Amino acid sequence: MLHLVLSLSLMLLGARLLAAVTIEATADTYGPNASWGSAPGAPGFQPPGSFSGPGCLDTHDQSAVCTSSYDLDLTDTSGVAHSLHATATATTTTTYGSIRVTTSVSPIEMPSGFHGYGAAQAWGRFEDTITIYSTTASGVLVARWNREREMDEAVQVDFTTFTSWSSGVPVFFGGFAAVAAERGFGSFRWPPAASANLILLDITVSRQLSGSPLSNFSYSTESGTPYTVIGGTFVPEPSSLALVGAGLLLLYHQLRQAQLTRS
Repeated sequence: MLHLVLSLSLMLLGARLLAAVTIEATADTYGPNASWGSAPGAPGFQPPGSFSGPGCLDTHDQSAVCTSSYDLDLTDTSGVAHSLHATATATTTTTYGSIRVTTSVSPIEMPSGFHGYGAAQAWGRFEDTITIYSTTASGVLVARWNREREMDEAVQVDFTTFTSWSSGVPVFFGGFAAVAAERGFGSFRWPPAASANLILLDITVSRQLSGSPLSNFSYSTESGTPYTVIGGTFVPEPSSLALVGAGLLLLYHQLRQAQLTRS
């Protein structure tokens, strides 16, 4: 019975680890949509009509891509033919420690009597834990990040985040980045193109905020990612799948032993 409980505990621990770390990439496009017509006596298109783009929503662990568009061939009330095109694109690439998001909407031609609009959004996130193993009982963990965002102009900044830690206790951390773009008829909240990068540069472990960095310690992460931790040595944790597998194997042997005993 003890072995059965142990095997179930291993599987539950593996399931907990599988649920604890998160990595996500999402891309989303709206439209592009279009409508056309004309007021009495005004130039435009007849008969009136519209097009509603199906859009796109893509969510995966590490990368997502969405592209939607329209291609319309219309003739206006003056007999002039128009080939009208618009495309909205969103891409996201996420790893543990970095996120890249891009969005854009192509120029939308709008002759008299024609309105078009498209939008795109992209976002990504990762969540992980890091555990410090040190003879020092506790202290401050300083993560240094680089963020680059390009919209109307490129802006790049470095910033830091601070978290307290205790030896042997997992510390949660993560990153999130998002951008959006839109173009066409109407008032706008977003630019026609935008991108952003978020990168975890390194992690410093100290006794206190103003203290000198520690060295000769080890660390592990739930995702198994060896981040750049200054002065630390990465020690892989038992993988979640390995724990689940060990639990299943032990459970199989116990059930098999019970069958042989009964027979």
